[in-house]
Amino acid sequence: MIRSDFVFDRNISNVPFLPLAFVQYSNYGDSRFEDCLPYDTCDLYHDEFSQALVLPVWVGQKNMFLVGDTINLNWLEFENQKTRVDSFGLILGWIQQPTTDWQWGGFLYPIYHSTGSSNVLSDADEVLGGVIARYRYSPRFHTWFGMVADVDKYDSVYYPYLGFDWLIGREWAVSLIPPWPTVTYAPGNDWLYKAGLLPGSTNWEVAGESDINSSFSYWNAGFGVERRIKGDLWLELTGGVSGLAKFSVTSGGETVFENDLDQSPFWKIALNYRPSGN
Repeated sequence: MIRSDFVFDRNISNVPFLPLAFVQYSNYGDSRFEDCLPYDTCDLYHDEFSQALVLPVWVGQKNMFLVGDTINLNWLEFENQKTRVDSFGLILGWIQQPTTDWQWGGFLYPIYHSTGSSNVLSDADEVLGGVIARYRYSPRFHTWFGMVADVDKYDSVYYPYLGFDWLIGREWAVSLIPPWPTVTYAPGNDWLYKAGLLPGSTNWEVAGESDINSSFSYWNAGFGVERRIKGDLWLELTGGVSGLAKFSVTSGGETVFENDLDQSPFWKIALNYRPSGN
């Protein structure tokens, strides 16, 4: 087995590594918005099943390739009209650790969709990609920076990637890494408590109209508890509020309708794989 030079500094903290695999179910309360003709108000209901997996493949001592996938199944109900939106994402990445203090790499993440009763995946209508580096100021403090692109068939958005993670003692960790800022408390090796933000979105084409798209985006603010159930497997229960939500319709890339949605409660149950490591 090839020895790895990668340094993640998790052996000095009770806070475990980020999940490299998970399955989860999320349920959202109804979100209401106004002026949705021909109605005065409309309600949107949302359930989601998600799966993700990332497999690292070691190449030499200082390089690794990442291969993985994401699957999202969304059930939406809008004024008695039910829509199912499925998406599949392919994750391709590379990371290098040239020195103890530096890590850098890049990733490519094309996303494919199917909508309604169709079981056929579309061409990749959204591609995420980026180049990101991490600098290790100390075993407890790391900074992250780089550039990320989000490209779809109508628009391309480029934005800087900036953040840090900070291990405070053995029990606390603060992670301000986009797009999921989190504060974590782990009093021991088997329990952890976390609070943070996480964005989400669902996009789909209007049936029979390839140039008309609907989208639903939101931010979740919640508090979660995880319990180690065996080895590197953790059971998670999270609840909170989903807000800053928008429902919009675009035609040919131009927004023709957009409205804010009310806040709604949400809860999530998940099984996470958090690998032990250095």
